Amino acid sequence: EKRAIAVNGQIPMPTLTFTEGDIAEIYVHNDLKKENTALHWHGLFLPNKEDGVPYLTQMPIKPGTTHKYTFPIIQNGTYWYHSHSGLQEQIGLYGLFIINKKKDDSTFRKGIDDLPTVPVILSEWTDLKPENVQRMLHNANDWFAIKKGTTQSYAEAIKKGQFSTKVTNEWKRASSYFWLTYGGGKITVVASDGNDVEPVEVDRLIIAVSETYDVVVTIPEDKKSFAFLATAEDRTGSASLFLGEGTKQSVSHLPKLKYFEGMKMMNDMMKMNGEMNDMGMKMSLNKMDMNAVMYPEISELRFELSGNMNRYVWSLDNKVISETDKILIKKGENVRIVLYNGSMMRHPMHLHGHDFRIINEHGDYSPLKNVIDIMPMETDIIEFQANADGDWFFHCHILYHMMAGM
Repeated sequence: EKRAIAVNGQIPMPTLTFTEGDIAEIYVHNDLKKENTALHWHGLFLPNKEDGVPYLTQMPIKPGTTHKYTFPIIQNGTYWYHSHSGLQEQIGLYGLFIINKKKDDSTFRKGIDDLPTVPVILSEWTDLKPENVQRMLHNANDWFAIKKGTTQSYAEAIKKGQFSTKVTNEWKRASSYFWLTYGGGKITVVASDGNDVEPVEVDRLIIAVSETYDVVVTIPEDKKSFAFLATAEDRTGSASLFLGEGTKQSVSHLPKLKYFEGMKMMNDMMKMNGEMNDMGMKMSLNKMDMNAVMYPEISELRFELSGNMNRYVWSLDNKVISETDKILIKKGENVRIVLYNGSMMRHPMHLHGHDFRIINEHGDYSPLKNVIDIMPMETDIIEFQANADGDWFFHCHILYHMMAGM
């Protein structure tokens, strides 16, 4: 028996479209028989009580009851929304949230913001109950790798017009990242996590769990359609959207991963006492800027992203969320968080209710994000202004990592 949860009869949930300056009034009626629910508006600046985290910012929406979310729309960009109740997102409770700029917005970019748009949400599906997925992950077996064909045989191992596309990755399982490629040429990134960026052309783009990107692609020929391909990071599956009209033009698929080589490297980096050997690699996406020493009014916090693959326990500073106290920050403080990933898994860390800047070598062009994808053994630095009242959730956006305590 396969179970899903639909909203207004559809999966994903309906795409919600607003214009900056609107007032959002959203009624959520819980027609589930025995389950509570709540909806989180990912990346939106809103009053804390509307953020949608059960038992933190609101009481859950009980079966047979209706809850009204009301908040002003004070930003623009591509966002999404999802359940923050248990594992409900895994089986259907996610959707796009698009906020258009006003026509007289001083930041309106001709040739970008006025292009025809194609909203896309990337997700995956499993016929297994998410509770069973979580149990099997805690058992530390290779069932999912075998089932999906990501395991590599020993024989393999020893052998040497333009469109604007709004893309959201909502998927939260182990194979949660997607590579984006386009058969018609390069991809131009024009926004990330709802924030405009200086346009940059790339051959391919990896989108982490829960990130959003706005990209522009050109249809180079008439009477042809070109594949916009999303490939799971483990290379086991892909899906195509064809842009244009006419004969379909494919794009080359990415080669299969070298599974054994990756596992061997991970094993070599694991010490017997559980510590990590960085093998001489200095992995850091970011570089500290002069703010670190010049401005004493910036409060600094440090956390290690810790975990254990065998027990499938994920935490901050070796403490799961049930063992930790709140991180106390005064309103108005400028806060720097230094994050070191001491595990061998990527972790897309998401801060509710705020954007942060990622400190790197680009200075004033350091990106504004609400999700940062932290690679294994990497140290990243983020800064934000604590300008909103209330308790705000900070967590890994891989669903089963979050549920395990991170």
